[in-house]
Amino acid sequence: MSDHKKNLRTPQSKFSVDVFYIGITKIFLIILKIGMSVITARFLGTAGRGIFYSFFQASGMTNTIFTISIGEGLIYNIGRGKIKREDAFGTVISLAIFFGTLVAGVLFLILPIIQEYLLQNISSDSLMLAYFIAPAIMYEYFANSALRGLKIFSIANKISITSRITVLISSCLALYIYDGSLYHLFLWYWFGLLVNCLIYSFALFYASRFKLSFNVSSIPSTVRYSLRVHPAVLLTELEYRLDIFILLFFLDPAAVGIYSIGVTTAQLVWYASNSVNSIFFPYLSSMEKSNSKNHFSAKVIRFNLLINFLLVLMLCIFGSFLIDFLYGYEFSESYFVLLILAPGLLADSIGRNLVSWLKAEGAPKILSIISITSLVVNIILNLILIPNFGLYGAAISSIITYLLRALALLIVFQGLTNLSFKQIFFWSKTDYEYIGLVFKRAFKKK
Repeated sequence: MSDHKKNLRTPQSKFSVDVFYIGITKIFLIILKIGMSVITARFLGTAGRGIFYSFFQASGMTNTIFTISIGEGLIYNIGRGKIKREDAFGTVISLAIFFGTLVAGVLFLILPIIQEYLLQNISSDSLMLAYFIAPAIMYEYFANSALRGLKIFSIANKISITSRITVLISSCLALYIYDGSLYHLFLWYWFGLLVNCLIYSFALFYASRFKLSFNVSSIPSTVRYSLRVHPAVLLTELEYRLDIFILLFFLDPAAVGIYSIGVTTAQLVWYASNSVNSIFFPYLSSMEKSNSKNHFSAKVIRFNLLINFLLVLMLCIFGSFLIDFLYGYEFSESYFVLLILAPGLLADSIGRNLVSWLKAEGAPKILSIISITSLVVNIILNLILIPNFGLYGAAISSIITYLLRALALLIVFQGLTNLSFKQIFFWSKTDYEYIGLVFKRAFKKK
């Protein structure tokens, strides 16, 4: 048996099969995400869709800032054995209580300011529901991270699909019963999130062997690691979200609504990258530093780039028809946003893999330097381009920063691994053999 075929019996081969199955999961999640964007666009129109999207961007940004990337710390420390299986549920509950209270308190202070300057079109009652929605989203993030840290990907995949179905059904009922009321949409969305939190709690309790305990000494190490990677995670997330608020400042909710559909359609490609990275980071966190680990990472980058290229090509060909058919002609401009973003999405697919690799290598300072530079460039470009080119300016600034960040991360990766450009991107005969064997294993009867 060749060395390459023997490799399929290693943990790296299990990684490939896990990615395959989570990829199937992501297909269902794509369908559900499209469903949510379609119903909000059809029921709410361009302006209503813009308000809906901005509301969740504000909640998501608050979560990103004040939960200090605890999910990354959970994955890393569970993978390293610093958090035992029996302590996973108790650790998540204790962290969720603390950070959920923190997030709700912060929102209480900043939401009036956001409403005054950016979300004037949303009522105070609707905005108030963010106090409850943000902590629920945060708990999902913590629990899902813990399940992935435990490498229970099958359960995590099933709950991911179930949770999106729950939210989609509750949102559809709210829009239908209350005729497009944003307040009732947010309220029923929160009900759906509560159901999801209960499902995650049961799954994590089961995974923890029905024990509600935690090791106090594991909390500081989890927080320390999270704080180390948080600047890079935070800066990257701010870059992804800030263009929405700059658009709101210079334009109006209708423009944000059109832009959001272009971004949502383009970001369907991210599901491929996220399918890989959901498995990639936990696996890398449990692997020792070695040359084979670096070659494995390069292989992942090659495969991920190919998948993303095919997806971007399909979106560029069928995107116009897809947007007009699903969302209506009032969102036709969204297709041009998609076209502008397309090259940047390919670069970003590489960047996301390299971010996971650097986090697993414990090199958050490098990530932070790259991320803050990319964020500053993105803000400057948005402030220059949006007033002159509107929503297309936001897309142009995104593509430039995606390309620059991917290039910087690639240079760092080459420098730390001594891998050549050819070793990272050029396919070999063993790569093609590997794909065939992975598919064979994935479909093999147990």
